[in-house]
Amino acid sequence: MNAVLGKSQQVTESAHMPVNERDDHATQIAELPAHVRHIQSDITDIKAELRTLSQKTDERFEKLNEKFDGLKDSLASAKIWALGLYIALAGSMFYVLAHGFRWL
Repeated sequence: MNAVLGKSQQVTESAHMPVNERDDHATQIAELPAHVRHIQSDITDIKAELRTLSQKTDERFEKLNEKFDGLKDSLASAKIWALGLYIALAGSMFYVLAHGFRWL
């Protein structure tokens, strides 16, 4: 609704404002840069904390990747052992069958 008012009406309204209200507005406007500086300092602090948090998470993921690499090696060796045990089991079963049928 204020956008519809002309310049002359807006100027006359501020001229008719009480003096103490104009002073209050002036002090509030003067305090705005201080509030903005405070918000900017908070944002820089948050950014710094996010950077350190990002570094910590990267370090933890690197450690986790190292553990998974070790686990991959362990699983590979376990597969070889399992294959060896399977061959030994099959050989022993064939030996028992051959002995039972008196092939040996």
